[in-house]
Amino acid sequence: MAAADSVNLDSLLDGSKLHAALLADRNRCEDEDLKVMWYHGKMSRACAEKLLFEAMENAPNQNLDGMFLVRGVSRSDKDYSLSFVHNRRCYHYYIHCFDEDYFMITEGPKVHGLDKLIEFYIEGANHLPTRLTNLCKGILPPAKVRKEGPTNLLHTAVEKGRVDVTLKILKHHLCPDVDSKNEAGYTALHLATNSDMAEAVSLLLSKGADVNIKDPDGATPLFTACMNNSVKSAKILVSHAPSCVHEKSPVSGWVPLHAAAMCGHTQCAKILLDVHAALFPRGWQKETPLDVTEKYRRNRCHEFLENYTEKLVLKSTEAEWLHPELDREGAENLFSQSSKKEGLFVVRKSRTAEGHYVLSVCDGTSLFHYAIQKTVYRGETMYYMDDGPFHRSLALLVQYYHMFADGLATILVAPVTVVPVLDKDEDPAGQDYQYSSCPSPSIPPSSPTRAAPQPAPFRPKLPPRPADLDSPPSSAEPPTNRKSSSTGKDDETAQQQDDAPEEEMPLREISHKDLKLGREIGKGEYGSVVHGILTVRRSLFARPSKQEVAIKMFHSVGNKEDFLGEARVMQQLKNDYIVELKGICYDKCLMLVEEFLPMGSMLDFLEEHPEKVRVERELYVWAAQIAKGMMYLESKRLVHRDLAARNILLASLQKVKISDFGLSRAMGTDKEYYKASKGGRWPIKWYAPESVCYGHFSRASDVWSYGVTLWEMFSYGAAPFEEMTGVEVIKFIEDGNRLAQPQKCPDVVYTTMLRCWSWEPADRPTFSWLDQHFDTEETYVSARDLLKAVGRS
Repeated sequence: MAAADSVNLDSLLDGSKLHAALLADRNRCEDEDLKVMWYHGKMSRACAEKLLFEAMENAPNQNLDGMFLVRGVSRSDKDYSLSFVHNRRCYHYYIHCFDEDYFMITEGPKVHGLDKLIEFYIEGANHLPTRLTNLCKGILPPAKVRKEGPTNLLHTAVEKGRVDVTLKILKHHLCPDVDSKNEAGYTALHLATNSDMAEAVSLLLSKGADVNIKDPDGATPLFTACMNNSVKSAKILVSHAPSCVHEKSPVSGWVPLHAAAMCGHTQCAKILLDVHAALFPRGWQKETPLDVTEKYRRNRCHEFLENYTEKLVLKSTEAEWLHPELDREGAENLFSQSSKKEGLFVVRKSRTAEGHYVLSVCDGTSLFHYAIQKTVYRGETMYYMDDGPFHRSLALLVQYYHMFADGLATILVAPVTVVPVLDKDEDPAGQDYQYSSCPSPSIPPSSPTRAAPQPAPFRPKLPPRPADLDSPPSSAEPPTNRKSSSTGKDDETAQQQDDAPEEEMPLREISHKDLKLGREIGKGEYGSVVHGILTVRRSLFARPSKQEVAIKMFHSVGNKEDFLGEARVMQQLKNDYIVELKGICYDKCLMLVEEFLPMGSMLDFLEEHPEKVRVERELYVWAAQIAKGMMYLESKRLVHRDLAARNILLASLQKVKISDFGLSRAMGTDKEYYKASKGGRWPIKWYAPESVCYGHFSRASDVWSYGVTLWEMFSYGAAPFEEMTGVEVIKFIEDGNRLAQPQKCPDVVYTTMLRCWSWEPADRPTFSWLDQHFDTEETYVSARDLLKAVGRS
């Protein structure tokens, strides 16, 4: 029994005794919470390392391996970082927050409560280098991120139904945190709604209690009220925060109306619907409250829901916001001429799905497009978006999103005004208008879209691996269905031909007088990379211009021919999504001069600024742009051989470019792959099985690497295969395993990754297919307009 349970609650009605009891209760809770005082608020990585190393220096005779702390990160109000020491080295792991109170370190389990996540890694290292041991003492983490905590006097008073004592505690300056959870994981607001203590619920809300905080079963206080038929509490909660009616349980996907339906609490259901909760929300199993009443035989509630008529109180008319004549670019042009106020929207017909619609909405800066789908449910036509509720009409759908964002970038505020487009020579009187980006052209029938190749069954084993993964690959040929080369020449001869370009253009030379070297910005395979300024002289009469450039320096260590080979490859490439080579410069050392991209590598940006990268915007756009760049390389019959997040550079938050062509090679016109004749330092974890074991590189092996790059992106910079060695990775792949789906990665993206990792090269998609996939798949509709805008810039 908790100490709070043994207190005589009647005695707390005396003010002096209440003060003493609350003070003692606070001290007791703090003592019990000592093991959770590993939190240090928002703190930089450098400060965390300083704290940990100072603690070790102050206890030189103690084994502090595994000493740790948890800190907030400046880039997010929800995520955290775990910092710990192992073998006198500091490690930092990013902790992702999901559904407000579920937490995960990449590759680890998703755990309810930050406190329970840390307990998990105290009990065992699991995938970390070491288990966590001694905490670096700080403060308690925020109450809402914990799964449970010590039961305090507020919990006890509420649970025992003592409204009088509860009110006194809430009004006292020593009142515990109203969002703190008891030993069972419930907050005072959960307990108050469970007992329908209306006055306590009101006071808790006035004290800032969180209406969306979840108990161990994923239930909010409103969900709890609907489960227990706490009618008065339900009314107070929806009046205080109407948006809590659609808060989903992360366990079932149910909203409070599902809970009312399951228990047959018709009064609670009416309270929710009267504030315009959706009548047909869907859980993870696609079940609506009406389905739930049937399952649990709640006949009265079923009849109520079946006969309920939703009230349409939308102020705007359908004619104001529904414009079937608009196409996507027409909608884009329409918004570009508006004031771009947040919440402006329009509904138009889908051009790709017959009978479906698209909602275009502005969040104040960007335009988003959401597919509105149509289906039949219980004999009625329904409209819905993604996993959102069913609606009996477009007007009811628009009304719902007027009141609740529920996954949109913003709530809908007002329809954007459509301006008639008229020819200046035509009489506008009585003429119908249309708003479109251009007249509808005569389009020849398109060829049928090729379905994406499905992953082939994983083969059980490869031939024996080379003992040294840096050594030349095995000469054994893999089984293949491809026809042999028509020339009939052996591989060595073909290799010599493949290495030689048809016509080698001289490299563009830059005078060292036109190049000013600056600070070092990185290290390359052959030497340092520095920032510089290039003076560009276009003619004798034009004023010279200055350009920022990145300069790769070739030092004496390394192969000069390989360095020049990279320059020759880059010089022939002209594409928006590939880093441009300006030329080479001979001075004290050989230098490659490339365009300068100030935001650096995508990998570093993902690790350092994850809050700026949204899955449905930046990641989708970057994935599509990389595919476009690789499709261009494919058309040039070049294989990159080192496609990875570290070699993707950011021109801006909306544009990426492929870089680092040091391993790139040309394929001969009569072969579908390039065969490496020598080893080197190969990025094994990004390589396809046929590349590692046979040295075969093709567009298909680049596609495999593209899949790994996607994985890096959607795991926000995590290292693929983490601590596994190259040999272990190959064994892992041989056994039919693949990298796990990152937590924030949508299913459609992970399916694409798996297709890229098909065992047989012929079963992997081409970059042309991937480009078309991003251009036509409905999942990416929210990023497609941004991709087009970047393409035009």
